[in-house]
Amino acid sequence: MHRMTSPQARRMRRPVLQAAIDAGAKCVQADPDFFFRADGEPPATWQAQRAEAIGFCHGCPVRAACEELALRDGDGNDRVDDMVRGGRSGYELVALRELQAQRLAAAITADEASDQEWIKLTTLA
Repeated sequence: MHRMTSPQARRMRRPVLQAAIDAGAKCVQADPDFFFRADGEPPATWQAQRAEAIGFCHGCPVRAACEELALRDGDGNDRVDDMVRGGRSGYELVALRELQAQRLAAAITADEASDQEWIKLTTLA
């Protein structure tokens, strides 16, 4: 499968990003819990698991699409280190979202507009 780049992912609308993830993500066959910190999990255990999950994501051909959706969805928390998505920790997602706030706001607005267009088209059909 062709590896998607971040610039390509940034130009795509939400349904296209999700379809790319559904069709080509390595994690589809993985245990979803692998990417999240369990309640009460010791920090050292989570740090090792997080590093392994990040490494797993970096080999994924649609990592950029996953990261882009995570940013648009507001995933991550600046107070709790508890997840990996798109090859980024929750902390990293928060930092990227802050750096790219204007671009993400425009992308989210465009997603919402395209969703409304789709609703109108399906209503007409």
